[in-house]
Amino acid sequence: PTLTVRVQAGDMLYIPFGWWHEVSAEPDERAGICASASHFYHPYYCRLGGPSTTELTPVLTNPRYRHLWPEEATLSPSPS
Repeated sequence: PTLTVRVQAGDMLYIPFGWWHEVSAEPDERAGICASASHFYHPYYCRLGGPSTTELTPVLTNPRYRHLWPEEATLSPSPS
């Protein structure tokens, strides 16, 4: 299915990681200009394996964000 969205000045559109999309822009009628900004980031959750993977792998916390995890989360549980 196709979804068409029109954003106006001051609006923001979030497109989730991996969603195919196409963007077209039209200049503002009064100012005659058109501007947009994109921000790319690595998703917090990911599937590891790369493009050659043929099976759906489990969803994991992205290792790129390991520096944000509390230290306790990286340690083994202590024996009780």
